[in-house]
Amino acid sequence: MKVSIVIPSYNHEKFINHAVQSALNQSYQNFEIIIIDDKSIDSSEHVIQKFTDTRIKFFKNLKNLGAVVTLNKMLSLCSGEYIALLNSDDIWEKDKLEKQVAFLDKNTHIGAVFSHAHIIDEEDKIFTNNEHFYYSIFDQPNRTRHEWLNYFFYQGNAICHPSMLIRKECYVNCGMYQDSFVQLPDYDMWLRLCLKYEIHILPEKLTSFRILENEANTSSNTPKNNTRTTIEHFYIIKKFLASIPKEDLYKIFPEALKYHNKNGLILEFILAMVALGEKTNKSTKLLGFILLHELINNSKTRKLLQTLYNFNYRNLSEMAAKHPIFISEYIPKLHIQLFQDIGEGIKEENSMKFPIHRKMELQEFTFPLSNTQDLHLLRLDPLNEPCVIKITELTLITNHETINLFPYLSSNGCLVKNDTFYFETNDSNIYITNLKFDDAKALKIQLKYLYMEAKALPICMKETSIALHKTKIILDNSIQELAQNNQKLDTILNSKIWKLSTPLQKFIQLIRQKK
Repeated sequence: MKVSIVIPSYNHEKFINHAVQSALNQSYQNFEIIIIDDKSIDSSEHVIQKFTDTRIKFFKNLKNLGAVVTLNKMLSLCSGEYIALLNSDDIWEKDKLEKQVAFLDKNTHIGAVFSHAHIIDEEDKIFTNNEHFYYSIFDQPNRTRHEWLNYFFYQGNAICHPSMLIRKECYVNCGMYQDSFVQLPDYDMWLRLCLKYEIHILPEKLTSFRILENEANTSSNTPKNNTRTTIEHFYIIKKFLASIPKEDLYKIFPEALKYHNKNGLILEFILAMVALGEKTNKSTKLLGFILLHELINNSKTRKLLQTLYNFNYRNLSEMAAKHPIFISEYIPKLHIQLFQDIGEGIKEENSMKFPIHRKMELQEFTFPLSNTQDLHLLRLDPLNEPCVIKITELTLITNHETINLFPYLSSNGCLVKNDTFYFETNDSNIYITNLKFDDAKALKIQLKYLYMEAKALPICMKETSIALHKTKIILDNSIQELAQNNQKLDTILNSKIWKLSTPLQKFIQLIRQKK
């Protein structure tokens, strides 16, 4: 068997058929396919078992083990000379394997070959949001393995994992994926791979990498993922720096030549100074300080530091004061948030958040609902900053129907014009009340962020001013006629051309009371 294709499967019933079929449809046919379903709770297993090709070897985990453990399990079952990974929501072009097998056969010094990738959405459409992190990240040029190690150190991962075809021997010589990693197992693998092997990228888009809605990818930009990424990155870079051979130091980091001393070399010092460079992130800088402290606190290396580099504890102290590693440079993360009142009031633990990208286009979110038999109220906070939004769809998805929720809405916005809401503070709330159902599955909202943050404030003030002015004209005219008909004011106010929000309604009510 020439090629082993591994397809880890988990809760991708919508995509797994397309993924497996794209493997079966390859112009190169000398392969086996190993699929392990990681205890999916959807119908993924049922979809997979419909395939009858004898080259498919299907297994299922008795309990959910996680992506990396499952992947390592599949690698241990591979009999092919080359191994290809295909995620269960991604797709290959028909000639992907043919071109990559031919390349590895011809270039025996290359450990793995990759490709560029199409970025697609859940409907297989090419991604058009050029502000998204993945929009062009995989469009990389070729580099030597030392240049790649430099790039990975400063820039992070930029290789499309499911575009890979790798020699099985690479896993034997470099090790498998680390079970403890969730966010960066492939990044760690590329560092270990390039310490021993050259790699190559075919400048063709032979893979389609799928971006899921609501940041559902494992590698997506969410607070939890970002926190895990920081910790994993620190550990990976620590291992990487400790494994760099002295003979490769200046090949990987040519910028470190300025620390070269013909009288001797302290590898850890040079690596620490590289880690404290301008282009590194905070976790890498922290590692640099740890290395320096260890050198300073060792009597032998402390003397060598002074002799070779004229570096002592005073230099370390001065450097530490210039790097505020643990001071947060806070940049607001925009998000939409749904709160559920299940008889306990509005609580943070009964809420869900999805990140918002700063873009002026239609966005859609689906919030799964729980404990709907006890659901009293839903509160939707469309943004944690001032905003003007246009809601194009707000529906409740039940087991039997889809319900339009517009009739159930109320808002604390400064103004509401039909389906456009104006919020002049970051406390933007839309309430959905009078809920009388016990079989709801999800809340779906589709909306446009017309204005956000500081841009929203003058718009809100302008529109509110116009609304107040028109209301004042109506009131002035009505008060003149009030003596003749005491009900005239209510009639006119109730016939205004738009629905006023709660603050304006209270304003009118106050005038009525004074009247």
